[in-house]
Amino acid sequence: GNDNFEIKMTVYRDCYNGIPPFDDPVSIGIFDSNNTVLRTLAISLTSQANITNSIYNCLPVAPSTICYQKGEYIFNTNLPPIPGGYQIAYQRCCRPSGVVNILDTPLVGFTLLVTTTDSIGSTNSSPVFSLQPFTFLCVNTPFVFDNSATDIDGDSLVYSLCTPFDGATAANPIPVPPANPPYTEISWLQPYSLTDMIGGTSPLSIDAQTGLLTVTPNAEGIYNYGISVKEYRAGVYLGVTRRDNTLYVITPVGVNELEESKISISPNPFSERATIHISENIILNDAKLEICDALGRIVKTVDEIDSNDFVFNTQSLARSVYFYRLLISGSIVGHGKLIVN
Repeated sequence: GNDNFEIKMTVYRDCYNGIPPFDDPVSIGIFDSNNTVLRTLAISLTSQANITNSIYNCLPVAPSTICYQKGEYIFNTNLPPIPGGYQIAYQRCCRPSGVVNILDTPLVGFTLLVTTTDSIGSTNSSPVFSLQPFTFLCVNTPFVFDNSATDIDGDSLVYSLCTPFDGATAANPIPVPPANPPYTEISWLQPYSLTDMIGGTSPLSIDAQTGLLTVTPNAEGIYNYGISVKEYRAGVYLGVTRRDNTLYVITPVGVNELEESKISISPNPFSERATIHISENIILNDAKLEICDALGRIVKTVDEIDSNDFVFNTQSLARSVYFYRLLISGSIVGHGKLIVN
């Protein structure tokens, strides 16, 4: 109300390879449609947290070398309607070293940008992505991810791939204020491109209506990618929200390698039931077995395990590949793959 808006900016950092912490404060630039800076805001870090990767299309837990943190900056500002609307930006350098699909890493920065139209009103909110971004995929393993967003105003949303923006430089990694728009996009390293950001037998793509993202990568590496969701009301364009992120593609581990000596399943694959043996060295204190599908969703839970040997019944599980996690007092002590055929 009264032209006051809450703005939330989410930044992700690599907490295994990355050295700099989240900026605190960040420098936010507010520009008009003529690319003139109107004011600069110093915004403190509101919160930060580690991301637990929940997308297990090939492994039940993320490798120890993959670590991501999420930082959020939430603030209020007054944006009275002006011709052409506003451009609000934050810039930082640099992207993770070792990225294989763009030129000049690790010297490439990024720009986070949100724009408004001159018809901005107090009843409009931007779409919000429903799930946190995934952190790793496996080579030659089909991957599906719900990259959809929700809009509390009921506006129409259209999804597409987008090329991320370049940003600050190594010489000036934290510009105050951010550089004026317009912003240039990163340069893809051939053979990668907007239509083939990761490569593979099934290039990265997203359904324009559902936001469902699919890909089957064929080579290890660190990759940048971009997703945009455009917002329309009664056919009128309102704005775009972008997701600019990095993912790791790793080599999956085979069934025999993945299964730890702490747990064994016989037979595996199986059709109706199997015997699960837990090492006698494990004290079954508040033990629980969680079964996850390829998207990391828990589809079955076995509670109150009081024996090191018990029979697991598939019951309602469809024929597929699943992953299990054995938790003792809430901590994962064993994991592996099981196949229902």
